Amino acid sequence: MEAQPCSKRIVRPVAVLFLIAALAFIGFNNASRISNENLFHIIAVVCGVVHMICVVFSAAIIYPVAYRRGAGPGERILGSLFVPIAWMIKEFVVVTGVYTFFESLYFTLNPVNIFILTLTLLQLGIAELCGRRRLKRRGEDIRVLAAPAVLAIVVAVGIFAFLLWGIGVYSFYAFQEGYKAIFGFGVGV
Repeated sequence: MEAQPCSKRIVRPVAVLFLIAALAFIGFNNASRISNENLFHIIAVVCGVVHMICVVFSAAIIYPVAYRRGAGPGERILGSLFVPIAWMIKEFVVVTGVYTFFESLYFTLNPVNIFILTLTLLQLGIAELCGRRRLKRRGEDIRVLAAPAVLAIVVAVGIFAFLLWGIGVYSFYAFQEGYKAIFGFGVGV
């Protein structure tokens, strides 16, 4: 498979997904300006869902496209992480309006971000295996079950098992207890 220029193999797909996520975010945040309540709700829900699909399923979208366009493993991984990391940075900036820098930094460890990163890791592993399977079907001499991809899947499933069946809903309470242990009970401004 011949690699396409960097702009086509990784920059363009990431930019398109990021733009869709950004427009959906803007639509979601401005939907309340619509005077028709039904239309407001429809636009808010559609934009919110589209935005979060871009964030949560970034790797399932970017990785296969970049793989087909000849991007290397590092490019595929970084491209897949761009939108979720950008969202996490945006959330970090938002909470710095209320909390101190270090409290906001701690916020980035919240269970939602851990879940998104774990789901991204799972998607990376699955997308790599799918890409290898596609190449194998085309007649290339390649092993489908690559150790890093399988390891990514196993680690992600292990984290999910721990979060969902280990501490489950209590993961947020553990997050809060960690906050109180480090920063105390009050809001530091």
